[in-house]
Amino acid sequence: MKINVLKPIGWCTGVGDAIKSLQKIIAKHKEQKIYLVGWLTHNKLLMQIIKDRNVIILDDSHKSRLELLTRIKDPQAIIVLSAHGTPQEATEYANTHFKQYYDLTCSHLQDNFLLIKRLIKQGYRIIYYGKQHHPETKTILSFNPHIQLIETISDAQKIKWEHNKKYALVNQSTFPKTLVEQIKNILLATNGALHYINTTCKAMHIRYDNIRELQHTDLLIVVGDPRSNNVNQLLNLAKYYKIKAHLITNLEEIKASIFKDVKNLSVVSGTSVDQKHVEAVVDKIKAIVK
Repeated sequence: MKINVLKPIGWCTGVGDAIKSLQKIIAKHKEQKIYLVGWLTHNKLLMQIIKDRNVIILDDSHKSRLELLTRIKDPQAIIVLSAHGTPQEATEYANTHFKQYYDLTCSHLQDNFLLIKRLIKQGYRIIYYGKQHHPETKTILSFNPHIQLIETISDAQKIKWEHNKKYALVNQSTFPKTLVEQIKNILLATNGALHYINTTCKAMHIRYDNIRELQHTDLLIVVGDPRSNNVNQLLNLAKYYKIKAHLITNLEEIKASIFKDVKNLSVVSGTSVDQKHVEAVVDKIKAIVK
C-alpha cells in the first residue's frame, strides 16, 4: 500500500504558540492556581496532558465563558483564555476580577477580530458564516448585536436585508473557501453589493488545497479530534469531492480492516494535532498492513 502524507502536518502556528505560552505560564506560576477557561485547543489528548500539569480546566457546553469565570472566587488565581477567542464580556470580567489573566487567542483570529470590528466601525452589517456553539463564533457575536449568523445554506436563503445598509460576509477561520463561496453566491444573488472577505487561516487553506488536488486515492485518513471544527471540515470537504475518508483520533482506533482493498492511502491532520502523533499513526498503519 502506498501512503501519501499531505504536508504540512502538526500544529499550526496559533496552536503551537498557545501551547508554548501555557508552558511558560505553568512554569512561572507554580505556587498559584491556574484556571484554563475552555479547551486550549480542540485536542482531547493534549487537554489530558494539560490537566496532568495541575491546570484546572473549566469547560461546560451549557455555560458561557462568563459564567465559568464567575465560579472562580479567588482573585489571585491565574486565568488563561483559550486560543479560539473569548467573548468580550468574559474578557472584561477576567480583567476586572483577577490579578492576572493571559489571553492566548491565536494571532490569525486576533487579526480577524480586528477586521470585523473595523468593518462595523465603517458601517457594515456583518453576516458571519460559522458554527453557533464554537467559541470563535461566540466571540465574534459578542462584538455587535446586529451580526447575523449563518450555519447552513437554508440560513443564507433566509437572510434579512435592511434598506440602505451595507453588508459584509466573513467566515469562521476553519471553513474551506469552496464551501464559503456556496454561501457567498446565494447571498450575492439577492444583494449584489455584498462585500466578501475570506477569513480562513493559511494553515487550513493549504490542507484544503491538498484535498482538492488529491488524485487516485482510495482512502483519506484524517487525524484529529472529533470536537475540532477544522477536522470536521476536512471530512466535509472530502465528502464534497467524493473522497472516502475516515477519522482517526488515537492509535487504538487503527484496525487492519479499515485498509482492506486500499492500495493508495492519503493522510492529513488537523491543526491541533502534534506532528509526532501523526507520525505515530502513520507508523502503526505501516506496521499492520505489511
